[in-house]
Amino acid sequence: MESSDEILLNRVEKLKTNFENTLKLLENKIAENLSKKSKLDSSKFELSEVKTYVEETEKSLQELKSMLKP
Repeated sequence: MESSDEILLNRVEKLKTNFENTLKLLENKIAENLSKKSKLDSSKFELSEVKTYVEETEKSLQELKSMLKP
């Protein structure tokens, strides 16, 4: 069984990973749009992927918040 510290560390790492994935996705899509010099509404920007990462990050934050409550 994992200790509270290990669980907290794992959740913080998951949160960090979710943020990093979201940033990478956004950076790639922005670079793609800039290189094509196209408007955002005419590109195939995959907001569903961003939404998934944001939802996972929000879930991780809620879990972390519940763990940090006294």
